[in-house]
Amino acid sequence: MTEPMSALEDPPKKSAAFKWLIGCSIALVVVGVLCAGGAWYAFSHLADFVWEATIEGTVAMLEEVGLPEEDVASIQSDLERLRAAYEDGRVDLQSLGEFASTTMQGPFLQVVLLRAFGNEYLPRAELDPEALARAERDLQRLERGVWEGVVSTHRVQTLLGTSDGNANEWEERWAEPAEIRATLDEVSAIVNEKAIADEPFELDMIAEFRQLIDDVIEGS
Repeated sequence: MTEPMSALEDPPKKSAAFKWLIGCSIALVVVGVLCAGGAWYAFSHLADFVWEATIEGTVAMLEEVGLPEEDVASIQSDLERLRAAYEDGRVDLQSLGEFASTTMQGPFLQVVLLRAFGNEYLPRAELDPEALARAERDLQRLERGVWEGVVSTHRVQTLLGTSDGNANEWEERWAEPAEIRATLDEVSAIVNEKAIADEPFELDMIAEFRQLIDDVIEGS
């Protein structure tokens, strides 16, 4: 009898995909928090420091986890474009804050987290090839559902336990393959309930990140 994967090898380390997907949203989260409410004053007086820390920190993390150089350069370029638009007045502080807040609460971040969950935990679920393919497709269907507004962002937050914006407890929550499979069963139930098309759906998150930046620059 074939031994379970967990008995044959050490638990996998955090994947590059998991880290860079979270990293793509770091700038949005930082800017959103600093631009919210009473923090606007602090942002306006610490803007240079905040931009430098956000861009340099994000780039350093993406390089560390091995994201291809062209993707790192693309994300850095997009963040620099946003910074330039803010500094020359094309994007004001209020628009920047509203943009970041909307993005954090909208489908982009939820798709990022779903993609991160799949990349990190599907390999640990100890599924046979057929079940693994089914789980991958159902996660794609859920990404499509939240992206197109068929599934609410709140429902995905509840599924992933990120309603408070914190994904730090994932390792404890999905420590065992059975726990991962239970969550995948929930994913399947949601996409079947919503009758989401059973077909491939793959968003280019680098391109979507760029589009988010374009939207705020062109819309201000």
